[in-house]
Amino acid sequence: MKNIMWVCVITLAFSTMVMASDIAFYVGAPNIDGWYDTDTMNADVETIIAESGHLFKDIQKFNDDQFDDFGAWMDENTNDGEMDILWLNGCVPSVLYPFPNLEPDGSRIEEWLDGGNMIINVGDWFGYVSYEGGPRQSENGTSGAANILDLSSGIIVSADNTSLTVTPTGKEYLPSLNDTVITYRPIVLSAVVDPWEVAAVFASTDGTDAGPQADPVVIHNTETNAYVAFVNQSAGSGPPGWLDDRGLTCAEFINNWVNEVVGLGIQPLASGSDPKDGALHPDTWVTLNMAAGRFRRFS
Repeated sequence: MKNIMWVCVITLAFSTMVMASDIAFYVGAPNIDGWYDTDTMNADVETIIAESGHLFKDIQKFNDDQFDDFGAWMDENTNDGEMDILWLNGCVPSVLYPFPNLEPDGSRIEEWLDGGNMIINVGDWFGYVSYEGGPRQSENGTSGAANILDLSSGIIVSADNTSLTVTPTGKEYLPSLNDTVITYRPIVLSAVVDPWEVAAVFASTDGTDAGPQADPVVIHNTETNAYVAFVNQSAGSGPPGWLDDRGLTCAEFINNWVNEVVGLGIQPLASGSDPKDGALHPDTWVTLNMAAGRFRRFS
């Protein structure tokens, strides 16, 4: 009986490993016209991986030469029963949403959200444009976000150099934020309508959850269970136009809000920044899960 129970524990441990989340970063060309330079983008991604990589069983980075692999990864993870995360540098490449608005319904990125996953958008106006390959491509304009989210184009507005006050929620979950942040493309909270809801406001016009404009902010789809986080949609060649450290803020968001409020499943690694496949020895899994109180050992 003792051996049978240990087999059950090990089986449960490996079944939970499947439920751990994955994350991918789009590191193709960002909007370099004052919004995000490539070196800073790559440094931010490395910060996120270093600070949050232990929460994921698989971490991938895709540039503009890897669209076949990028698309395959998205397809494989869209409906896998996990809430996986896609990090965008403010641009949406054609492998996710063909520009200019050539696939307003049923695009790969829309299917990603319909599968109950998360997007973190950092930098330029979500869905507006792509710089894949280097040059500015045909614009989706305001229709990009509207089509992907099935919300009005007024969900995001152009508001250069808007100063927002960090909310109590922002101070709790994103401690690296100063008392105020600058946004160029804030989210209009009144445009977040059913089935979407405002899940968290980290900085807003009046420093409260009521807004009326916010950034950083998270919205949640109550039907698909998707999340979209907008983190510092701003230009301005670095602070004060940007956050002091976009990478650190994103890592705090993942560690403190996503992991604690939403949950990322049981992580297959205790630490490390490259958890590809993430397989641990069964005895290690049992030890970790028993220590966490997830399983009981029966004699």
